[in-house]
Amino acid sequence: MTRLFHLFLIAAVALSASTASAQDVDLAGVKCPVKGGPAKADVYVNYNYGVVYLCCNKCKAAFTADMAKRSKGEYVTKANHQLALTGQFTQRTCVSGGDEPLNDKITGDVGGVAVMFSSEESKKQFNDAGGLDSKRELAFAYTPFRKHFKRVTSPFFKTGLKCFMMPKKSVRSKYTVCHNGGTVFLCCSKCYRRYIREPDTYAAQCNHQLMITGQFEQKKCPLSGGAADAAHQVEVAGVVVKLGDAATKAKVDAAADDKAKVAMLFSDERFVAAFAKKTKPASADDGK
Repeated sequence: MTRLFHLFLIAAVALSASTASAQDVDLAGVKCPVKGGPAKADVYVNYNYGVVYLCCNKCKAAFTADMAKRSKGEYVTKANHQLALTGQFTQRTCVSGGDEPLNDKITGDVGGVAVMFSSEESKKQFNDAGGLDSKRELAFAYTPFRKHFKRVTSPFFKTGLKCFMMPKKSVRSKYTVCHNGGTVFLCCSKCYRRYIREPDTYAAQCNHQLMITGQFEQKKCPLSGGAADAAHQVEVAGVVVKLGDAATKAKVDAAADDKAKVAMLFSDERFVAAFAKKTKPASADDGK
């Protein structure tokens, strides 16, 4: 069934160091941009501020290498098409050009994505381009995609949240990466590239932010792996963490500062073992 990709109708959805599934998206019928096999939720790469899903680790490696070619990459067009198909990006202007507003009643299907047009004439110009591959190039190649589409705001975005890489700056809704299956927000493209180069370096800060934005909840003591006791809790940069006993709490309290406590409690290994992803966001924030 064709997935409508209308500006006013689409619902917001959310290379990680984790093997956890990425944000909850419907991958029924979604194909790998490399080999065309069924895309899998646990095989994905952070790309273009969204998440691209692949069919296997071999394709993941091929896609990751192709990303270095930027606009000249072999899989750019199909990857951008998938970002639209999975609801991560929404159309903002007519792909046939012109300044007229989009008309959500004038659409054309491009591989499952209902692309909108400003008029019947602009739709005709687009359709005259030829078959699916030609239409996909016109709408989803590197330059037109950057011009005509924008990132959908995650329901977990929080206005005023500070970037852990540049603490004086607030995060923006468009600069996102997927980490441990959650959406992490950054302030700029520079910080995005820093994460892509060194995801392990920022793992603890990412996991801490996933708690700040309410995407995960605690299940166990992250240090002992045992039951978490509210009688022995600490607050770490805005996140309350329940520990197993007084001795464990004393160990955390002895850490030099919040930065050291974040590193101690929110490493990927401890986060995956002691915290779990929530099924739904508590609330949405439409800040930009």
